[in-house]
Amino acid sequence: MELQEAVLKRRSIRRFTEDVVIDQELQQIFETVRWSPSWGNTQVWEFIVVRDRELIQQVTETYQMDKGTNPATKCSLTASALIVVCAKTGVSGCYGGKESTKYSNWFMFDLGIATQTLCLKRFA
Repeated sequence: MELQEAVLKRRSIRRFTEDVVIDQELQQIFETVRWSPSWGNTQVWEFIVVRDRELIQQVTETYQMDKGTNPATKCSLTASALIVVCAKTGVSGCYGGKESTKYSNWFMFDLGIATQTLCLKRFA
């Protein structure tokens, strides 16, 4: 699949099948994401795969800022796995733990690129 087609077919999925995402599929996705560009090739992202139903419930509670109207809640609760995207701070845009640019949020750009790669890999 060409990049243009992957971008055009990418969707925010709100309903899942009963199929379970297997570890091999996740490994392939994360191997692709590993090649995403990042500031100084720092690769500050960390991905946590959550399969435990109770932990999935707890994760979904963290995005309940608007009294349960977040559309991601229902679909997250039915997912066989959630991928929690995290970042190491004080690395991207920094040398020796000290900021080397006037902006301190380069990790957000790195996470955005990695997350987009993750989403596109699903359709490629």
